[in-house]
Amino acid sequence: MKRQSRRCFLFVALLAANAARAEQLYVADKLVLNVYAEASQTSDKIATLETGDAVEELERAENFVHVRLGDGREGWIGANYLTAEAPAILRLKALQAEQHADTQSVQKPLNDEIARLQKQNATLQTEVKVY
Repeated sequence: MKRQSRRCFLFVALLAANAARAEQLYVADKLVLNVYAEASQTSDKIATLETGDAVEELERAENFVHVRLGDGREGWIGANYLTAEAPAILRLKALQAEQHADTQSVQKPLNDEIARLQKQNATLQTEVKVY
């Protein structure tokens, strides 16, 4: 009985140690998409696109969209992978750029005011020493 409970204790301790070392991971949302020469996944692959790449729609055929790539080449992509709305990663990057610009436009006047107050403080400190 002691031997069995000792094994059980060691097993639980081992599980706890492994759980403590477990690292939380996330699935990346980066999509890599094949562009085909024809409206079929068995046709030649002519390019790959990644999440956020823009294409121009030329026509639709069944579950495929004939597109023009940024470099002018044309090919076919599965229609279910395309959306008219910019993906979240592009919207996030735009918001981050906007936030950075806003921060910079606010930061300069604050830095100027801090410099002005520091100069005023130094002047007042000098006047206090005189008296």
